[in-house]
Amino acid sequence: MLKITEFCILVFLGGEIMSYSLFVSVVYYVVACFYMFFGIHAMISNAKSSTNRLFMLLMLSMSTWAFAYSFSTSLPATELSAFIRSLSVFGWGFFYCFFLHFVLILINNRLQLNKPSRIFLFYLPALINIVLFSPFGYFAKMQYELVPHNFNWRTSLTVINIGQVWITLYYITYSVSAFILLIRWWKKIEPRSRLKRPVTFLLLSIIFSFLAG
Repeated sequence: MLKITEFCILVFLGGEIMSYSLFVSVVYYVVACFYMFFGIHAMISNAKSSTNRLFMLLMLSMSTWAFAYSFSTSLPATELSAFIRSLSVFGWGFFYCFFLHFVLILINNRLQLNKPSRIFLFYLPALINIVLFSPFGYFAKMQYELVPHNFNWRTSLTVINIGQVWITLYYITYSVSAFILLIRWWKKIEPRSRLKRPVTFLLLSIIFSFLAG
């Protein structure tokens, strides 16, 4: 299996076997570029649409998340790698808020964030994430423990602490709420409606992406 993997890397990367850490870094980088492209394309298509604007923010948060992992994975210095990885909070720290907000606008839910106080409360967990997990945040030094991997790249083992409990509650609350709203919206659509199939594909793709992640 290892030889097959090395052969695939050889074929796609021009005749030289790369280290696995560099290969994973390249994959993250390519994915980040795709996210950025999709976000920019949405804005070019219709910059006045609130749905498109939220979609762009959603894509930019994912792009930031992937870019941080791309650079941190291939860096040789452990401390520098951990520092770069902590920058990913500007991606995942906002992603779930953007995701739920995007769903609220997409399904035209009655709970709209049309007041500054509502927007502040809705995005307050994301701001807390920045305070706790940004490079100079409260949990910045203890949140990630980078260890050598057999394939010459480091994986991060999240330290179990109150910060990890907060992260878990944050993403479960926002993502589950978004899924419930999407499923309820999907059930209300008539089976013969033209909207039924694309919404079904959207729901399945989101569920698959979260499970894969």
